[in-house]
Amino acid sequence: MNESDPVNNPDGDRLPHPLFLTPDTKWLAAERHQSRTAGRDIEHLQSRFDELLTRENPDPDAVRTLAARARSSPLRTNYVYSEPSTLDKIKRAAPSFESPHIGDPGTISEKDTIQGGLMGAIAGCLLGSPVQGWSRERIHGFLQESNQYPIERFLHADVADSVINQYDIFHNIEATGRDSSTFINHIEKIPPDDDIDYTFVNIRTVETCGAELQTEDIGTTWIKQLPALRTYTAERVAYRNLLDGISPPETGLRDNPYREHIGALIRGPIWGLLCLGEPTHAATFAVRDALLSHVKNGIYAELWVAVLTAIAPLVGDLTEALRLSLSFLPAESRLAASLRSICNSDASAHTQIKRIHQQWDESIQREWSHALPNAALIAIALDHADSITEALGTVVQSGFDTDSHAAVVGAVYGAHIGAASIPSQWRSPFSSPILSGLSSEHSTSIEALTQRAIAASRRIKME
Repeated sequence: MNESDPVNNPDGDRLPHPLFLTPDTKWLAAERHQSRTAGRDIEHLQSRFDELLTRENPDPDAVRTLAARARSSPLRTNYVYSEPSTLDKIKRAAPSFESPHIGDPGTISEKDTIQGGLMGAIAGCLLGSPVQGWSRERIHGFLQESNQYPIERFLHADVADSVINQYDIFHNIEATGRDSSTFINHIEKIPPDDDIDYTFVNIRTVETCGAELQTEDIGTTWIKQLPALRTYTAERVAYRNLLDGISPPETGLRDNPYREHIGALIRGPIWGLLCLGEPTHAATFAVRDALLSHVKNGIYAELWVAVLTAIAPLVGDLTEALRLSLSFLPAESRLAASLRSICNSDASAHTQIKRIHQQWDESIQREWSHALPNAALIAIALDHADSITEALGTVVQSGFDTDSHAAVVGAVYGAHIGAASIPSQWRSPFSSPILSGLSSEHSTSIEALTQRAIAASRRIKME
């Protein structure tokens, strides 16, 4: 695969070399980038990196050894961030982690709020799915040529053949042809997606273990319910580590160059929906979950999304929710610094999105799926939009990991306004079944999923 191309070929994700597990040059380049951005002093290893990265098929053991040396190198003396990866240290580093309840959940409809968050997440995921892995320029070109710009509803493929061919619209990170298309006019049911699968996973873990659930319990649900090839990047590495007998939190670190990518962030909204008005509880569950597969800002991203979802229905506007959520993050982390900059900026959404693209290269997979740029785009969309339609359109049109960050934007905004206030164009798919990638949960309805989430939320509160 071309190093500059974030689009993986799903047909190539198979044994004996499934994606994300083989210690090849792409894997090693991801580790070098990860170690550098996390502040590791790896200058003494540069010649070894250069040597192995120039080989077509470097020795896997040599790659793993070098990666281990990089991730265990000391921090650079000029590195200004402090980023713990344990729950106790995260609590101490965050200004308001132990804050009391925010707002009164008794003033909102539990069902309408939870269902709004679930509908928003699924709608956002479905909106971003057809263009996942596309560049921002390709997205904008297709939308304009097909008269779908700005985005106001689900994307369709009922367009001229010239547009189909010019933008190769049936090829993205998970689709290789018309038969696997997720454009709205090509689906009869809501298709499974890993960005939504973890909602099912975490509800099931609460149903099984209750409020005392730990990281190992979530890992057990993964192994029992998630087929291995339904996981990606950091989650797949953690899954393999679990099967190798490695325990959390080492599962998120060992041989895992994706440990600050977006995978944990997408698992955050359900914890907020299960802990409405209780951001500390939402954050605690999110950290326990994220520790399975991530470190540092990968963990904080899930924590932040969980808190944001928990408080969104109980504040006047989402700008206020964003500002409140920052106090739950380690104050000296890169994520906190990035989000503070966004919240304190008077620049337009367009200008801020342009800055993210100047800082991160979406054409390279290790940056396209990183938690930091995607979290920034979520914050920009929520801070500037006056409606869920505008928020979803803004974030998908911004590129990067479109189905993942749109699912989060939809969850937060959907919880903020409630299911009854979600416009009809985003509600239309929910007359159809919702499919899941879990081994024992193949199909459900939005009503049934909502009822399970309500029951899980009440169990947490009772215990």
